[in-house]
Amino acid sequence: MTTGIIAFVIGIGAAFGVGMIENPPPAEADVMLPECESSVGGVCANELSAGEHSSLAFGPRMTFSVPEGWVNTVDQEGSYVLGFRGGADPGGWGGDTIGVHRSVRFPEGPCSVEPDPTVSGTAGALHSALLSDPAVDVLSDEPATLGGLDGWVMDLAISDHWDTVCPWSHEEPAAPVLTGSNGSQIYRHLSAGRPLRLYVLAWGGSNIVVEVRGDGAVIPLGDFSDLAAPVLETFRFDDPRWPTET
Repeated sequence: MTTGIIAFVIGIGAAFGVGMIENPPPAEADVMLPECESSVGGVCANELSAGEHSSLAFGPRMTFSVPEGWVNTVDQEGSYVLGFRGGADPGGWGGDTIGVHRSVRFPEGPCSVEPDPTVSGTAGALHSALLSDPAVDVLSDEPATLGGLDGWVMDLAISDHWDTVCPWSHEEPAAPVLTGSNGSQIYRHLSAGRPLRLYVLAWGGSNIVVEVRGDGAVIPLGDFSDLAAPVLETFRFDDPRWPTET
């Protein structure tokens, strides 16, 4: 029965030029959390009651409010996932979800899960890499503030001319755009008919990326964005100074 507050990924550690602050000691919780419904396990709240909630393992600590119908299936050091119960795959990483990831990196190349060593882990570097990616159509790109952090909100889609097929993409073109590091659990790609909304936010010398990912199989993509918007408006990250640059 513990709650941990630590700093979120897709993370950057000393290897990427950023020093991480030590985790604060865990605080006692007054309830036993159920086992996570998702296959990744860990601590999570599963079904969320209407009202305010906070991350337990993900850091910087994040607070938010939801109406009924939302579940938390991933709460780890670098990733936090909210799923919509009425949507597709509410218990997994995909489907109709809001994903929050710390210290995200840009992939090294087509189909690669490794971070590109020439692209740093700052929000500005990730933003620039996405803008210049030939596999990506940037549908919109605007300055944004979310949860007290500044950055950009981007709507991305796979380019019509992109025809690279990856071993895992079921013979369909795929364009990897995000990969995890330092505790974050994300590997995200674009595919036909599944655009992606990203908030690329500055967090000290690193970044926090919030993704709004609609599956489209149960809820139209635009409708899921409308469902997610009131939840995103309540986001608050506790300490925008983490991590400090070295």
